[in-house]
Amino acid sequence: GRWAGRIFQPQNLPRPDIKPHEVELGIEAIKGGVSHLLYDNVTKLASNALRGSIIAAPGKKLVAVDLSNIEGRVLAWLAGEQWKLQAFRDYDTIIGYDERDKPVRKGHDLYHITAGGILGKDPGDVTGDERQEAGKVPELACGFQGAIGAFQSMAALYGLELEDDRVWEIVSGWRNKNAKIVQMWADMNEAAWECIVSGNTQRAGMIQFEREKSWLKMRLPSGRYLCYADPKIIPDPRYKGRMTIGYMGLNSYTRKFERLTTYGGKLTENAVQAAARDVLAEGMMLCEDHGYEIVLDVHDEIIAEVLDNDNYSVKGMGSLMCRIPDWANDDLPLSASGFEAYRYKKE
Repeated sequence: GRWAGRIFQPQNLPRPDIKPHEVELGIEAIKGGVSHLLYDNVTKLASNALRGSIIAAPGKKLVAVDLSNIEGRVLAWLAGEQWKLQAFRDYDTIIGYDERDKPVRKGHDLYHITAGGILGKDPGDVTGDERQEAGKVPELACGFQGAIGAFQSMAALYGLELEDDRVWEIVSGWRNKNAKIVQMWADMNEAAWECIVSGNTQRAGMIQFEREKSWLKMRLPSGRYLCYADPKIIPDPRYKGRMTIGYMGLNSYTRKFERLTTYGGKLTENAVQAAARDVLAEGMMLCEDHGYEIVLDVHDEIIAEVLDNDNYSVKGMGSLMCRIPDWANDDLPLSASGFEAYRYKKE
């Protein structure tokens, strides 16, 4: 149920590698026809300026707000990983401001806490490199049963090169720290499997599986369903002698409708991304109801075009997006951040 771009692809815009004010100058140079005189690589400048081509109408401004780590929060919520939920709440709680007017938070950010737990260190003693290696990368790579392959792929994006033995140490440490999430993978696989075989409704925490004729239906906390066509237990093509869950779907690589396989971690990913989308959708409706006219959404970010006055703000729009839906409960901590501008940018 997540939205994709059509014609204009906002999800695929390149991340700028120059600062917003430099983008502004570059755009003026392009419009003035002198970019080739001021820049060695005009193509790269144009790439950096793509986001900035989205501007507010005269008399209006853009308010862009992003739900912070929404998938990580929903995963912890669905799995009941209480220490992680508390970590999010503590980090969201601002207890003061320092001499540079930066917020002082009640707790450390999640990546410091994760790295500290894996390395056996106080989060405050975790270095920047350790935060990346044992905090950020495993949090991004391991939540849906990813192991060495997923970790190495994510690590490459951050310029990390680690031996597989070291990667497995970090992955094992993450799994030990997140036992409830690991249990959710097993519960999701077992519930879906049993539902396919017996036809009886099965539960895995807040997620319910139902069998209706030739469909396996996953009921989300919002009441919305994800549907899997013609579900069967089939031989796993990756592992000889092992059985797995199969269903008919669109192969994202071949673009053909064929039999696909899934497992506990992937089912968990489906549930988390779909539930996160439902949170975002509720926030979008609230924003529209309060006069924030949405003109664009990119992943977990909403961009609204509003009158250029103090009645519309990041704080106001963020509070609407962070309002917990009726179908959820107070255990789901939400947070958002964003910016106001006349030209769209990447914070």
